[in-house]
Amino acid sequence: MGSLGSLGSLGPMGSIGLTGSVARAAESVDAPEVAADKLHKQALELFKKGERATAISFWLRANEFHRYWKYSYNLANAYYQEKDYLNAWRFLGEAKQTMTEYLDKLGTLEANIASELRKTHAWVDIQVFPADATVLKDGETWRAPRQMWTTSTAMTLAISAPGYEPLKKDLAFAIGARVVESFVLVPPRRGELVVSGTPAGAIVSVRALSGGGGVGGVGGAGAPGADVADAASVPVTIGALPTVKVGLPPGRYEVTVDEPLHLPRTATVEVHDEGHFELPIALVKRPVRKDTSGLDGQQVGGIVTAGIGVAAGVVGALLLASADSTATEMRRLNDDADYLASLAGGYESYLAEYDALASKKRTAETAGWVVIGAGGAAILTGVILIATGGERGPPTGRGQLDLRVGLAPGGGMVTVGFGL
Repeated sequence: MGSLGSLGSLGPMGSIGLTGSVARAAESVDAPEVAADKLHKQALELFKKGERATAISFWLRANEFHRYWKYSYNLANAYYQEKDYLNAWRFLGEAKQTMTEYLDKLGTLEANIASELRKTHAWVDIQVFPADATVLKDGETWRAPRQMWTTSTAMTLAISAPGYEPLKKDLAFAIGARVVESFVLVPPRRGELVVSGTPAGAIVSVRALSGGGGVGGVGGAGAPGADVADAASVPVTIGALPTVKVGLPPGRYEVTVDEPLHLPRTATVEVHDEGHFELPIALVKRPVRKDTSGLDGQQVGGIVTAGIGVAAGVVGALLLASADSTATEMRRLNDDADYLASLAGGYESYLAEYDALASKKRTAETAGWVVIGAGGAAILTGVILIATGGERGPPTGRGQLDLRVGLAPGGGMVTVGFGL
């Protein structure tokens, strides 16, 4: 391969070959091109003397003043001589961008540097589409051109771009390998899910069961374009009835429709790439439950009425017990001969006393059965009032039983009053 000295002899890499315009620029000591050329000439002399490190510093300075392939090429050659192959490759790439002559020397130098680097490095060259995609190499941004020598034997690439499915790729290779890869991102696969039905305003949510990924709204009421995580994700609200349309990656999803006054519905759907899935939903109203935490006026009246009926039953039972007791007295009167003999009025006195007891017995029996009947009616009325409470307004009456029991003077009759 040609050295810097021989390259300089091809033509004055600093002075030989200067155009008229450059020569005129040399008249101004402030012109960057002139300053760079002077540094280049000094670097050539230093390199010929074997002072390569100093020559490199002069060429670096010249390259700062004026980026020109001649300085980049000489830097690449000098770094190669110094066995700094990575810097040699770097400046060779810079020279290749504008170099139009001595291409044979360029190719020879490139082959020599690559031969040395392959002993300890691998060459990786990555191309992506779209060209403006973001590329992360082992978690760090890798900007174009994505070419490098590396001493690693593996790397992880994460490639993403708006409107495309992200791509993750693990590369493994050996030292000395030449890895050239192209990665093309593809638009995201989508199917359309349409949920329609009643009642309006019911909330529709989606949970990914398998497959899945991003949930992007594609129109419809309330489609938010949210994200659904991987399988077993949490539900994501995608809109509200009467109609919800949403784009979903292929996979199985659990769709739930919920509204406070209706029973919720859940369905499992399968979404296919570029498919269209319609899910009609009609929620059923929740059953109306009576409030048992309190009683209305009618129910309170029913409880009171039933209680009065029970009390009337007790009174009726007492009256019947009184009638039995009077019957016992009548039997005792008939059986007690000594008592009958002691009566001053004789048979007339006995008859008067017997008739009085018989009248008392009849009155007690009649009153007892009447009161028991009225009590039973009151209990039945109370039960009806309690059972129908809350379904209609409170009773129009007083909500209680008015029961009056009385014996007529002389014990000859009974009066009973009953009202609601």
